[in-house]
Amino acid sequence: MKTFSANSLKLFKTVPMKKYIVLFLFFLPLMALTQNNPTVPMWESIGPAGFTPGAVYNVSLALSSSDVPYLAICDSYNDHKVSVMRYNGTFWEYVGDQCFTPKNAYYLSLAFSPSGELWIAYNNSSQSDKVSVMKFDGTSWVFVGSPGLSAGDAAYISLAFSSTGIPFIAYRDGANSRKISAMKYYGDQWVQVGTPGFSPGEADYIRLAIDQYGAPYVSFQDWAHSQCGSVMKYAVNHWQNVGVPAFTQTATEFLDLAFSPDGQLYVSYPDHSNYVHASVKKFDGDLWVYAGQAGFTNMDVTETTIKFGPSGEPYVAVNEWIPIFAGYRARVMKFNGTDWSDVGNKGFSVNRIYDPSLAFNSKGQPILAYQDYGLDDKAVVMKYDSVSVGVREPSTSEFAIYPNPATTTITIGLKQANGKEVTCKITDARGIVMTEVRSSENKITLDVSDFKPGIYFVNIKTTESNYVGKFCKR
Repeated sequence: MKTFSANSLKLFKTVPMKKYIVLFLFFLPLMALTQNNPTVPMWESIGPAGFTPGAVYNVSLALSSSDVPYLAICDSYNDHKVSVMRYNGTFWEYVGDQCFTPKNAYYLSLAFSPSGELWIAYNNSSQSDKVSVMKFDGTSWVFVGSPGLSAGDAAYISLAFSSTGIPFIAYRDGANSRKISAMKYYGDQWVQVGTPGFSPGEADYIRLAIDQYGAPYVSFQDWAHSQCGSVMKYAVNHWQNVGVPAFTQTATEFLDLAFSPDGQLYVSYPDHSNYVHASVKKFDGDLWVYAGQAGFTNMDVTETTIKFGPSGEPYVAVNEWIPIFAGYRARVMKFNGTDWSDVGNKGFSVNRIYDPSLAFNSKGQPILAYQDYGLDDKAVVMKYDSVSVGVREPSTSEFAIYPNPATTTITIGLKQANGKEVTCKITDARGIVMTEVRSSENKITLDVSDFKPGIYFVNIKTTESNYVGKFCKR
């Protein structure tokens, strides 16, 4: 716990995170923050990372109108039953009863209605794996319509509301050759939207979205077209293709769809025609065209989800192979109309993620929920905390971390310590404090040999300013 070096790098006040450089050129940018603006543009955990009692799956995130995050989980620790939790500003608490389903459930889809009611759709094993839909009445979870409302077993269930408050569900329908069926809640009952089993063949990875006029759209893996991605919409009393079917050209999975504020349809997916990198296509009214570069991620991805921020920019969250970690990690990128760029620190999860679920609060901050393999498959909800922060004037202070990447020790140098006591704290990507020391020296050497490989953040606090840097542990 000592040493610092004069080897220095100028800091910038509140500069947004840049893309990580290839490992052998990895010399990470550092940022200086004034006391009046101590926020670092990075992904930070909302509450403890891994807050669920045990492993989860099928996580689904929704934000209330007051920006409270709610998370639906299938709880492996409790016989795979469904629970919904919310963050109350201090800790995650259960909404209604913990594990409110009598048996295990799958394919969760959580959403708020325009009037602020919280709804959930899921595969109900106590009803022969048919679809059930429930809503929270302020005290408990109650069924909307009959439990087990579908004709047969259901999978890849997706719930969405029109702007007028009509709830829709779409799902793979076991009673109709595993094709897609869709329903809406009309009056006091669920009714079919078009013909049951309307897709040309079996469908997987089904996602539902409602356009500004109340028309439902579905994206899916299309087994009638070599497992390529297709999109259909309900119009003029029947379901029809949006553009050509199989618009991805090659087989894909984990598609997601979203409408821009001006009503243009976008789809994200792992693009097997571009090395399984992530791609986004938009429908221009006649054709599906790439939004930016095809295969814009650096490496292959296994899952994608897309949402639009309040400013109208599309954001994509992926589980991407990142060489510096020799594994998959979470990454979020946004499109400015020309290029895709990173949102905050790349690879911020502990390990591989599953079921990424993305939303935006009223401040425009993206919130990402997922299951993290590195935390025993428990749930994590992260927030990017400096969306609106821009580049500040350069600071005259100088700060260095070396070697970077590190294997056993790091040396931190603060040129202008000048004998004043500083507090040095190292946190991991989850915000967990790994070590914290105080020193009045210009150099501090810290042992990081027991740290797991990954990205860590160094916070140096003086009486005048906060300085934040980062390093990679190999």
